[in-house]
Amino acid sequence: MDIDVVGPSLRGAFYETIERYERSHGYVISQNDPLGIEVTASKPIFNKRSKKKRKIGDMEIDACSYEQTGACAFHEDPSKLLPYSLCDREANRRLVNLARNCICYSPSRALLTLYKVKARRDRTYDARTRGATMDPSRLEWLRGKIVKDGSDIIALLDDHRERGSETILNEPLDAEHLAGIATEFRITDLAKETLEEVLNNRPSLELYGRSIDTESIRKAIRKAL
Repeated sequence: MDIDVVGPSLRGAFYETIERYERSHGYVISQNDPLGIEVTASKPIFNKRSKKKRKIGDMEIDACSYEQTGACAFHEDPSKLLPYSLCDREANRRLVNLARNCICYSPSRALLTLYKVKARRDRTYDARTRGATMDPSRLEWLRGKIVKDGSDIIALLDDHRERGSETILNEPLDAEHLAGIATEFRITDLAKETLEEVLNNRPSLELYGRSIDTESIRKAIRKAL
């Protein structure tokens, strides 16, 4: 499980606030790069119902400020960007009430789809270009994340998925909105290629685990893009 948090740096207050929360709630903070720009915090999660207090995983908080433009660049072509500051546009965000006087925002379904497209492309590129030098377990993890990215994209494309307890992004996918963002940042071809690819990707479709009308979704994507 992980929580991805983005926001304006506010002259360092963004990271200070998150780090203060992490240190007071049992998170262990680690740096992902030599300069300490990218920071990850993790906290062990235990099954409270188990008498032996069995660990079932880790919760991680990945934080990135709008000003870190390097994190917004596509690995295959650094001239192509999908800025995190897009989350600050009114049309691209959805209000989430966490508690009294406590709110945050989620990216719109269209923007979240494009962020997932970027994640899948970046990981696919890394596996292809650096996989031979990676630790085998790291490469296996990366390949699993690529499949998961595809499954997430399919879920975002599927307007007929089960609703369940979902309460934030129940809006239908706005393909025109997605296309507008892709056009603005000159990533239309990249988006179209990845969206069509995942709709034919058997591992991602199997992980999603529900029947989906891939042809009608494909037509809508081609029309918009």
